[in-house]
Amino acid sequence: EILIISLKYTSIKELYGFQVENLNIDNKVNYLLSIRKMGLIVKKFKPVIIHSHTIYPHLLIRFIKLLNIYNFLHVCSEHGTIYDYKGLIWNLFKLTNRYSEVVTFVSQYSANSYVERGLVSNNQARVLFNGIKFDSLSHTNIYKKSDVFHLAYIGRFSEEKNVLNLLKAIKLLKNKINNFELSIIGDGSEENNLKKYVRDNDLSLNINFLGYKDNIKEILKEIDLLVLSSNTEGLPMAILEAMAMQCNVVSTRCGGIPEIFEGIPNFLANINDSEDLASKILNNLTLSKEDREQIGLLYKQRVFENFSINKYVSNLEKIYHSLLD
Repeated sequence: EILIISLKYTSIKELYGFQVENLNIDNKVNYLLSIRKMGLIVKKFKPVIIHSHTIYPHLLIRFIKLLNIYNFLHVCSEHGTIYDYKGLIWNLFKLTNRYSEVVTFVSQYSANSYVERGLVSNNQARVLFNGIKFDSLSHTNIYKKSDVFHLAYIGRFSEEKNVLNLLKAIKLLKNKINNFELSIIGDGSEENNLKKYVRDNDLSLNINFLGYKDNIKEILKEIDLLVLSSNTEGLPMAILEAMAMQCNVVSTRCGGIPEIFEGIPNFLANINDSEDLASKILNNLTLSKEDREQIGLLYKQRVFENFSINKYVSNLEKIYHSLLD
């Protein structure tokens, strides 16, 4: 039996056939009050394992365990990489760490970042790679359909995503080749600055801002190359989905991304190095159609073997069983 608990209000009462409970947290006072409500839910449901995602739910469940309301096992899932931690919340996370049996991470790099800072012990840390629904990503011929290469960036416009680094790389790339278009898909706080850079550097003919889109799979069918230029990542779903559709990928070498491409051809650039990023893009675009197709097949195989939703579920079940044995 499974119960799903939402911190914030949702009108959804059932998800995938399982009951959904609301804690209705919308401010700090409600968060404190939710400890009592969560305690009542735990007493009634009597869970063997509680699995939480991200720091505020982690702390809530640890407080319940601290109060000894009911004896259960706690699994936390963190989805990013930490470079520094400050403030009350992260210090509470560190102080209450002993109340969680396992903390999962989307990559070994992410796990190491927490262990090295004393936030999690080696014994607690488990790598649980993201998984995608492979059957929902239909195969299509994504290789060069015209004389113009179609590139895309998909993600937020935020400081850590460093889309400006990509725009600088495109400016350098334009001096080498000009038969390409870059579609920038997403939105965020850096949008106005990015658009200004495009205007100021005469890149409007090569770069299109398409805004936020939710038909990502359809977009991936139409592009030749996905490009990410982040300073930090966990394990990007955009890369996994692109690879599942045999799309070639260029990215910065950050977070868990190198773990995706371990042992297979890759086009990974140094972080915040626009020259290196431009070089990696050029290296990919100047490959033969046959080479790009072969790389795409390798990428699809890698995702199928290591990053499918079935693989994720299997690995998560192993973690649960290891706690129960």
